[in-house]
Amino acid sequence: MRELPTQTHFETTQLGSSGAVVTVEIVDANAITGESYKVSTVYGSIPDSVWHLINATLNDTVLANQLINVSNLTATDGFLVNVSSGNKLFEAFEVVANATGPLSPPKAGALGFQGFPSLNPDDSQQVGSGHWAIHTGDTQPFGTRGSFSSFLSRVFRTQNNDGANLGKLDLEWRFTGSNSNPGVGGGYAWDPFDQDLAIWVPFELWGIGVGTPDDTSDDVRLIPWMGDNGRSGTFNLESCGDSATAPQGFVVGDPATEHSASGGFNDPFTDWVYWFMPVDSSPGEAGYQEFEDSILIDAANYSGPGTELMARTVLINWNGGIAPPFTQDLPEQGTVFRITTINQIDIDTFTFTATPPPTVTAGAEDLSVYSKYKLINNSGNTYNGFFISLWFDPDLGNAGDDFVGCDTLNDIFFCYNDGADSEYGAQVPAFGGKLIEGPITPSIGDTAFVNGQPVPDYKNLSMYSFFKLINPGSPVSPRWTYQFMNGLDAYAGGVPLANGTRYMRPGDPVAGTGDLDINSSDRSMFASFGPFDFAPNDTQQILVKIAVGQGFDPLSSITSLKNILNFVPQSFEDTCCNGIRGNIDGFGEDNNFLDLNYLIDNIFRGGPAPPCPKEADLNFDGRSATILDLTFIIDVIFRGGPAPGPCN
Repeated sequence: MRELPTQTHFETTQLGSSGAVVTVEIVDANAITGESYKVSTVYGSIPDSVWHLINATLNDTVLANQLINVSNLTATDGFLVNVSSGNKLFEAFEVVANATGPLSPPKAGALGFQGFPSLNPDDSQQVGSGHWAIHTGDTQPFGTRGSFSSFLSRVFRTQNNDGANLGKLDLEWRFTGSNSNPGVGGGYAWDPFDQDLAIWVPFELWGIGVGTPDDTSDDVRLIPWMGDNGRSGTFNLESCGDSATAPQGFVVGDPATEHSASGGFNDPFTDWVYWFMPVDSSPGEAGYQEFEDSILIDAANYSGPGTELMARTVLINWNGGIAPPFTQDLPEQGTVFRITTINQIDIDTFTFTATPPPTVTAGAEDLSVYSKYKLINNSGNTYNGFFISLWFDPDLGNAGDDFVGCDTLNDIFFCYNDGADSEYGAQVPAFGGKLIEGPITPSIGDTAFVNGQPVPDYKNLSMYSFFKLINPGSPVSPRWTYQFMNGLDAYAGGVPLANGTRYMRPGDPVAGTGDLDINSSDRSMFASFGPFDFAPNDTQQILVKIAVGQGFDPLSSITSLKNILNFVPQSFEDTCCNGIRGNIDGFGEDNNFLDLNYLIDNIFRGGPAPPCPKEADLNFDGRSATILDLTFIIDVIFRGGPAPGPCN
């Protein structure tokens, strides 16, 4: 049992009207002072605008000249402050020219219905019939990266401070060439990911200075990196549902090869583009030209560009078709996409009081989360002998002294230490998971459970197999992976395990009995659930509880872990909901961007369930955190829709 604070953040009050967003995260409840504070932003252009943290009670400056959009890693008086320009970093996504010349007024350059500051592309955007939109690259699982919030989280890589690097410039993506006439116009991109190639592309990237768009005196040509998905050596629509042009192994209509920006599998998208400021960032093309000369001479040994501005951008041909011929293969020559940023933060003040939060005694659910993984067979094929598998690489402190094992009676898999750890000392924790609800299969007379609801004449399948993997040594082919799923030793050519089971190391380390792991090293682990026949339009899911247990030594940590994983919480009455529904993240405000992100994370990424389920039943249908609730909150935030119903 531990005493834990009942809140994770302090609420701030904004006194001004700038677009800045201030969050205050509690990191040490024992250090909270109870005093009042204010965060002051200083007028300036991004990324040079700064903020100060002032203890208003003592009239003392605690932190000074902290950069906007740069994560603050300095814990102060028990909390962390972060100041960003929020979703207001971008003012507009537009198409300002096409094959006919400049467009007045500009047309949509992104998808307004997904929350972008943009209209939706219409038939007047192109002379041809394409409807193009800037977005971020999408990957499996389908349906998770269609929103503007996903764009922001994917395009700005925090380790590169991308958000802080952008702001003094607006951006233009100019199609000055065409694939039908390669080498004319356009420019060169570098593909550093697998090929180290210089690839001609039919576009140019430009940073536009703070003057008017017509003033080109401070424009600088940017460097493109390119992720060539299909290894074709051409910038094109490679991530599409056509087996002739999609990456190897992808088939027509496969949702993994379509963008999730809208419904249906008809949104093909381009190779990924990364935007870099050249080392020589003076106006004009000198910095870009130095880059181009270098990669044309020796792309394999190019030392890299300057500063990253954005990552993982693509162009979607929205509703462009499921297979060639598409409505357009690329935007037509002459098309210019313009991204207008908000270049400055105004003077503003945010206030909060650091009141010590009340605490609760954490019980058996301490240090655990529930993760749901849902799969939908949108193909026309039945997949027999299908498995759902989870792979973990825990790295407990020093990764080189780990063991793994499994408890087949309780559907538990875990990782633990061989003794004292160089980072944790003697009290090194154990990490693991437990299958709560497995895939279901027909079984007359049995009852399965899905989302806690009974399903008669079905049964839940248990953990079918478990394997330890010694890093580096992950499955290297589909054959290896399927052999592991079936409980066969792929390392030895697909033969049964020597212990006569489908489970590697199913012993009890605490009792010291059974088949135990030996020769500790950097481990990962691979648990599989099934097999079942996966029919067209069928849905399967698993619910897994993941936890950390910490005792006085590695073995008592295993005991602690299993106690947490085997604890089944009692049902409780949902009395936490007061006022208007929509306080999904539990931070006190209804139906804001944080609530939207929390809901997206829960539905599509297996994130934690809302702390108050009724708050996430926005459409009042008795179900919590569904796609309909997500649609409802998007309508409230972006379209001025009605607030959800009362909550009490």
